[in-house]
Amino acid sequence: MSKDTEISLSGQRRKTKLAFGVEKSKTLFRLRLARYKALAEDVADYIRESETRKFALLDVGVGSGRSMRYIEAEGVADRINFYGLDNSTHRLNSVYRPEQWRLTQANIEKEMPYESALFDIVICEQVLEHLVNPAVVIDEIARVLRPDGLLILGVPIFPLGISHFRRLLVGVSSRWLGFSHSHQQSFDSITIKSLVCVHNHFTIKKSYGFRIISGGVFSVLEDYLWWYRFNRWLGRTVPSLCTEIQIVARRNPAP
Repeated sequence: MSKDTEISLSGQRRKTKLAFGVEKSKTLFRLRLARYKALAEDVADYIRESETRKFALLDVGVGSGRSMRYIEAEGVADRINFYGLDNSTHRLNSVYRPEQWRLTQANIEKEMPYESALFDIVICEQVLEHLVNPAVVIDEIARVLRPDGLLILGVPIFPLGISHFRRLLVGVSSRWLGFSHSHQQSFDSITIKSLVCVHNHFTIKKSYGFRIISGGVFSVLEDYLWWYRFNRWLGRTVPSLCTEIQIVARRNPAP
């Protein structure tokens, strides 16, 4: 049986959908996974423009190791030494191809357990919104990333104004009502860019949004390449209206 077919309960063969040709999914171009396709393309471009050598990549908040799946599909994984950092033992125990990673458990809001300028590439995807002090993590990423190294960072965002209101709401409900929030931060397209550029660590090269229109009744459209391409165009054109943003930056030389 081929890898894209499976046997249903009725004994009939049916097609197994692979999102972006990489992982099982309900749709072929699932927009919630588009961020990983995009970051893999940027990693591949960065590697191909450089000399032939091994690159050190750190995935901050490695989760299931999904970044490797998509980078493999771009054909450059053999040129990368993969490092993964996460605060969860459970997630580290379920990482994709664990034998290919150098995995470390640590609290990323404290000093990262790596020497300075060790990495060529750092990925930090869907992490900063969960932290009390994300600026500390930006400083640490800058420390462990070599000059001109590549940073790919993604967070959920809210429209301007709504992000400020949610930030106030989270603060009040946590401080006075004792509510616990998974998302400690409420970013918009401006505040996250300001955070990345604090202390002049990074120069942003490009940014794009994902998921203006996705899910629900629109899920059936995520099987079509034209719908994916249309959403990528929207994300590049009006990223501030999207529900998440991805920033691609380079590490500035130390002063």
